[in-house]
Amino acid sequence: MTVIVEPGVYPDITADDPERARWLAWRRQGIGSSDIAAIIGLSPWATPYSVWAEKSGRYEPDQDTTVTEFGRRAEPMIAPWFTDHTGYHTRKWQHQAIHHRWPVARATCDALVYRARRSAAPVGVLEMKTTGWQRNWDDLPDKYDAQVQWQLEVLDLDRGWIAALHGRRLQVYPVDRRPDDGAWLLAKAREFYDSCRRELVS
Repeated sequence: MTVIVEPGVYPDITADDPERARWLAWRRQGIGSSDIAAIIGLSPWATPYSVWAEKSGRYEPDQDTTVTEFGRRAEPMIAPWFTDHTGYHTRKWQHQAIHHRWPVARATCDALVYRARRSAAPVGVLEMKTTGWQRNWDDLPDKYDAQVQWQLEVLDLDRGWIAALHGRRLQVYPVDRRPDDGAWLLAKAREFYDSCRRELVS
């Protein structure tokens, strides 16, 4: 399923919105970009065990915190700001995608990126982050790089961007697809899935 939103209109999805509940159910049926960071040991918030527990229905994801709520509510501001920085346009916010050969591999992209406002085909994906008053990253955090590499693998696109709001300053970090890394992530996801598939939610 793909959520398609008209340009300039961002979906108003709150923590208790029925659309969010449907998205969580869809997400539980596959491995997404935040899951892959946990599976390979890069996430500070999740582990392979917690991914397994969520996918197998043993616990529900935590509700929004003030931090995650702020990040979600900031995205409608960050997306046009990204356009001002780069000249690229964003559409199809919260775009849900499934890998064309392995449907377990899934991704929810914050937005798809287009060269022009009316371009038909996307050129990449956009991941939006908020970091509080943290300074600009000297190097892109590995957990976020892995998320974008996974999205590029799922959508078969060559370019991604992370637009990070550091306090009141937006910094845009381009991410080129690395096919070898994407293939490795897919292999690790298959290994994880095969090791516990009997207990995952179908």
